[in-house]
Amino acid sequence: MKCLRVVIFWMMMMMKCKTNSLGDGNDDDTMSIENYYKNGNLKSKYQYIFDEDTYTEKLIGEKICFYENGKIKAKLQYKDGKIEEKAIFYLENGELDSNKHNKFVEYHDNGNIKYISYFTDGKLNGVSSQYSENGLILEKIEYQNGERNGKKIDYYNESVFEITHYAKDRKQGEYSRYYATGNLQTRSFYKDGQKQGLSIDYYDDGEVHRKISYADDQKHGYFFQYSINKVFIF
Repeated sequence: MKCLRVVIFWMMMMMKCKTNSLGDGNDDDTMSIENYYKNGNLKSKYQYIFDEDTYTEKLIGEKICFYENGKIKAKLQYKDGKIEEKAIFYLENGELDSNKHNKFVEYHDNGNIKYISYFTDGKLNGVSSQYSENGLILEKIEYQNGERNGKKIDYYNESVFEITHYAKDRKQGEYSRYYATGNLQTRSFYKDGQKQGLSIDYYDDGEVHRKISYADDQKHGYFFQYSINKVFIF
């Protein structure tokens, strides 16, 4: 299962790849990225670390986005992949944007939308979406007052790959992962960010692969596994 997630992550990263970018690795495993417009002006700059547990890039520190004329478009402060402080937006003439509600859009170099996010008083509100360079949806996250609240949906080739539910920025309720066929692969449950209760993995035909019981994010109690021929193993 872990190998599958690694393969899917790198395939998704290929779909997300940047052009006209420069990146430098640092001794602390932090990558510094700079993206440029075709006219040579800086488009955005930020840093990230690679999370080996979730196979994702997690932004850290300040991300600055620029208009094509070189003026600052937005400043966003990240910690562990999440915006921690109020985002600051600017008008194209360089003046501070005093609007209460902001729609923030970033574009790939080919002109297709990369990110769409909505902010109220500098905090994420509503559905934020991420798209690949060729226009495929990659991710949707529901936010409320700067925190994840509701569904986070990850896509692969425009099919749902994972659905995670959040409450006050913590995993809460049902989590599900799906095969490319659309059939359910895994279903588990979370409470206050920790896996609780019965987690079930399925074969692509819908038959049970394994059942594991969790308490406070740790395996607890019984564990049952079945072969692809539906034979009980242990």
